[in-house]
Amino acid sequence: MEHSVLYWDEMRYSSFPILVKGENDALWIAFNWNSHTPLARGIEGAVYSHAGGLAGGATGRVELFSPDGGNSWFEEGKDARYRKCPETLRSALLSDGTQIRISRPVNTYPPERKEEFVQRGFAVAEFPECIHVEHSLQMQRKRPGEEGWESRTLRSGEELPFFALIRNGADLKSCVLADDALVHQVYGSAAAGDPYRAWVLRSEDAGETWNMVTMAYDGGEHPFNESYLLNLPNGRIVAMVRTSSGSKKIPAAEKYLWQTHSDDGGKTWSAVKKTAMWGYPPHLLLLGNGDVLCSYGHRRSPYGVRACVSRDGGETWDTDNEVVLRDDGLTIDGTVAGQGTADDLGYPKTVELADGSLFTVYYFTLGDSVTHVAATRWTLG
Repeated sequence: MEHSVLYWDEMRYSSFPILVKGENDALWIAFNWNSHTPLARGIEGAVYSHAGGLAGGATGRVELFSPDGGNSWFEEGKDARYRKCPETLRSALLSDGTQIRISRPVNTYPPERKEEFVQRGFAVAEFPECIHVEHSLQMQRKRPGEEGWESRTLRSGEELPFFALIRNGADLKSCVLADDALVHQVYGSAAAGDPYRAWVLRSEDAGETWNMVTMAYDGGEHPFNESYLLNLPNGRIVAMVRTSSGSKKIPAAEKYLWQTHSDDGGKTWSAVKKTAMWGYPPHLLLLGNGDVLCSYGHRRSPYGVRACVSRDGGETWDTDNEVVLRDDGLTIDGTVAGQGTADDLGYPKTVELADGSLFTVYYFTLGDSVTHVAATRWTLG
């Protein structure tokens, strides 16, 4: 295995990388950063996490381009060799060329509006200078021949059924089915204070209308949240679901990935079941030989990133041969596990390169306590 640091800035907390692959092993990575790092902890109200921007700190986004499968990288705005990512690689692409994107806006309001949103049934997160209410999603659509993007808000209780909180799953890109139906993974709380459940949004009219289908819920025993969908060649949609956060906490020993599937285009889903893979959040990749790869963060000692393979379309997983990509990660202050500090790493994304090797991107923290974006090039045995 070959590890590399793709982006490291001692004044920035870098997280949530998105990785896409184009022609000839061209790669693009985009990720967020927040200014609150150990060197910036003197800032009043500073939060050392990926949520630091909501606490009043600086926040931003970085894009990197590699023309050669990850051997060299060029940053947007800083290197003339950077090439912009084709927009179709980051969109759900319909057969007529229509592009669809769904994102989660940052809906912040003055603190004095808290009671208003509580009375309306929404979950409210409080920060030093604002409140955050996650009551909507943003859909963007671009039809062939159009110059700009059409933007529409999908609001709780209006364009969508009522929910107290909603967020995107582990992938920002919707599944496009053979009939051009769109299936998009989300999660949240049906009522304020409820444990998370995972839904999918479905559209059969290129995003004009959406319905909401429960994908993973067991009566509230487990908080199902970030999921990843994979559309298999046989038409089945496999979903891997995280169970590790939300208004209901579960013991660390129970934070396994759970799984469900749909054989009717996301209209109905099988009963969600626990896998033997401990970790989160998940990423699924269909390999060139037809196997399915699941990669995920491992947020307990030894901290790191791991992966498993299924050779039967997700029916079973070879956990006896779990691949350990990294086992040298630390908690976010650069200490070993068990010191009471937060653990935040992973969100891996994997692509298969032309030579059959795999390239996995994630965020990570080592002894210098700077949370950065890293990658591992590896092969399956």
